[in-house]
Amino acid sequence: MEYYHYRAWTCKWWFYGLNTVKLLALFGGVIMKLIKSEEDISVYMAASSAVCLAIEGILALYHLQEKWILYRNTNNALMSEVRLFATSEGEYQEKEKRFSLFVEKVESIIGDEARKWNETVTEKNKKEKNQNNQNNEPGGGD
Repeated sequence: MEYYHYRAWTCKWWFYGLNTVKLLALFGGVIMKLIKSEEDISVYMAASSAVCLAIEGILALYHLQEKWILYRNTNNALMSEVRLFATSEGEYQEKEKRFSLFVEKVESIIGDEARKWNETVTEKNKKEKNQNNQNNEPGGGD
């Protein structure tokens, strides 16, 4: 559970942090233009555009938002099972098979997380492939 909690937290803050840097970089150019800075802001705008492009590449490469959501959902499901097991509620009321049922449920939750991640990546790849095929068709992408 600590693994999923830590991973969700890490992905969340990297996602928020990178997007905040991107917004501040773009907003800085607007502020400079509004205060009618005498300096040429073209260098700043080019640099901030490069930073934003790099951040978008990082976000696309590492899928931080998708990972954050999957890790958070997995952590929440695991915490729910632990609470049910600890309080002997629900399916865990029967003392004989409690532990084996708990292990089975935890393994199922972890397996679901891996399956959902594979589905997310596969779906995203299919969408990108379809968009590329549409753009390469004659008259496509107009």
